[in-house]
Amino acid sequence: MERKHFFTAAVLILTFAVSGCTEITPPEFNNASDPLLASYPVPVPSALMASLRSSTEVVLEWGSVWTYEKGCIVERSINGGSFEKIADLPAFSTEYVDSGLDTTKNYSYRVKRFSDISESKYSRVAMLQAPLKGALRMKPISSSTYNTGVFSHNQNFLATYYNNKSGQIVFWKAPQYTVDNFISYTGKPIKTMSFSPNDKLLACGSPDDYTVYIYDMNSKTLHNSIKGITGGITSIGFSPDGKFLAVALLSRDILIYNTSSWTLSYTLSRHSSNVNALCFSPDGLLMASGSADGMVILWNTSDWTAVRTFSTGESNVKCLTFSPDGQIIAAAAGMNYYQFETSTGNKLRSISSGSNAALTVTFSNDGKRFAGTCGTGVSIFDSNYQLIPLDFGGASTSTYSFKSVLAAPGDGLFITLGYPVVLWAPGNWTISYL
Repeated sequence: MERKHFFTAAVLILTFAVSGCTEITPPEFNNASDPLLASYPVPVPSALMASLRSSTEVVLEWGSVWTYEKGCIVERSINGGSFEKIADLPAFSTEYVDSGLDTTKNYSYRVKRFSDISESKYSRVAMLQAPLKGALRMKPISSSTYNTGVFSHNQNFLATYYNNKSGQIVFWKAPQYTVDNFISYTGKPIKTMSFSPNDKLLACGSPDDYTVYIYDMNSKTLHNSIKGITGGITSIGFSPDGKFLAVALLSRDILIYNTSSWTLSYTLSRHSSNVNALCFSPDGLLMASGSADGMVILWNTSDWTAVRTFSTGESNVKCLTFSPDGQIIAAAAGMNYYQFETSTGNKLRSISSGSNAALTVTFSNDGKRFAGTCGTGVSIFDSNYQLIPLDFGGASTSTYSFKSVLAAPGDGLFITLGYPVVLWAPGNWTISYL
């Protein structure tokens, strides 16, 4: 065996061990005597994935092996309980089959590898939710990201934009989140999506494009496109009665289209800067819009007049959402998550987003929890607005990207989009990957 040393930047000395091997026999090294190994961190098993082979059998798979590893340990948690070791595997293992599952229970898995003198942190957690049936794949996404998405009104599907080279709109079937279908998309990267109230149409828009694309959900084909818009598209939304489609623009305007003819009915021009966000109240009587100047405007949807204007006190409102009962409107603006009383515009509270600007906010479907993202982090709060500790399964969050947060079907559940896609569930609030 030949050992070579390379010197870089007068600071770091890299030592590489070179050994011949066959396709069957991996190279052998004297781990304990290697001077570098004592201080070298053991790599975490990557891309853990859980796939149901049957309703009582799951296949765990993970990527990459490490030259110096001596084996892997697989641990399992049932119904949110403590993790317990279920397998001690030999070196270079990348798969394990767990049999005899109870279809009425929830299962979480994590893996770590070890060498003669150290062990890695735990992998990301893969979770299976009851009832166990069909094919379920919970996994981290590859280097491409899902930056934006929206649930159908019947809560049966999650539509996401997959920001890879070709571009796809991917549809996940809830609540088990198996990929059901996709649409090949050739436009600019999508920032905003909205289902029509009857879930028959999906509208998409991009700040780099001046066209709204509207897809037929039955055929997964382009139903219509609204062209000639005079600004990049930042936010879109169907009114709850389905009669209008609202389009927010970088050019400070909001366009209101009649969905029966797809013609422009109103242009709202009260904002003094880019309009970044809009949303409708649950009863459909109000629409809220927010802009880069920190202002929020509430509009009466019967005649599209402004009924209330208030300031967040920060620049750049990036997201707006109403609480399920419509009494509170929340905003992601500047370095904070804000909540205002809908009827008065009075500020109820502000919560710091941390060291990065707030990106998105939402309420859980039962209204008992509140969540926000800031790019590098996600925060979930209980009904008293106390921060809920989140369990990342020992994995480092330094490479994570939390672009947006959505209320998921069920009481208190959330999904964060970005890298990776994560389902957060009440109980132990352990990270699980789609």
